[in-house]
Amino acid sequence: MGRSILFLCILCSACVSNEEYPNDWPPIVVGNTECPDISGTYEDAGRYASTNEYSFASGSRLTDYVYRNSAGAFPILVYVVIAQSDTDEMRTTIHSEHKVYDTRTLSRELGHFVCEDGKIWITQTEWGAHVLAVGRVKDRIGLTKAEDGSLIGEMQSSGAGVALFVVPFKLSSEDYVRWSPFDPISWDFMQKWMEKFW
Repeated sequence: MGRSILFLCILCSACVSNEEYPNDWPPIVVGNTECPDISGTYEDAGRYASTNEYSFASGSRLTDYVYRNSAGAFPILVYVVIAQSDTDEMRTTIHSEHKVYDTRTLSRELGHFVCEDGKIWITQTEWGAHVLAVGRVKDRIGLTKAEDGSLIGEMQSSGAGVALFVVPFKLSSEDYVRWSPFDPISWDFMQKWMEKFW
């Protein structure tokens, strides 16, 4: 998501975009712990609050965040299983219909995530380059659950760089993305649709 925002702002000295949590989305679960339990099985395709549409694009897939530096590494039709044995480790497994693609463990102790304000925060920083601009973008996502079992990500992107080689700029944006609980029936329908039209 960060790189797309970078290029939208290449002609501006400052760019700010803040999206509110949608009223028609289920309420976020408010827990009593600093580090929530987000265990569950989720669709990989996310729905942004700003567009309210499901997307398989880079930056909206759950695998982009729970699998660091893996954007585009997995097929479109996968789902994600997250398991937490405690608040210090998070085990993630990527599945398709007949295959387990990979399993990784994210460690709080090793700095893969931090717990703040009742959310699990994962941070990624990357450089972006374009014919008109170059800059560094920091994407930070806070994961928690909604009352219907969805996984909610609070997206925070910020960055700075130089446009047209001489004009410095700064950017920041906030958005929300929602990953629905995995539904084998709807997933099977999507798979058949993809096979027919792709």
